[in-house]
Amino acid sequence: MLNQKKLRAVIDGDWKLLYTPAHEEAEHFELYNLREDPDELVDFSVQYPREFSRLKELLLSWVSADTVTAYTESIEISRGEIEALKALGYIQ
Repeated sequence: MLNQKKLRAVIDGDWKLLYTPAHEEAEHFELYNLREDPDELVDFSVQYPREFSRLKELLLSWVSADTVTAYTESIEISRGEIEALKALGYIQ
């Protein structure tokens, strides 16, 4: 089962496919060409169906394989750093 809450994207060369699992009760995809449209204003899904299908298949297989995990790294921080994070409101 696909995670219905997380925005996903795959980038290959100049192409970026954006996937919104629960967009207005349906899956939603947008295809952008980062070289031609770096601000991601134009959805190229209809104009480039081959790229759209290829990236959609790649992205959905990646998501359904449950290989999507958050990157975490454990680091040690000092008492002073903890207090600074608390003062800034990042932790309680």
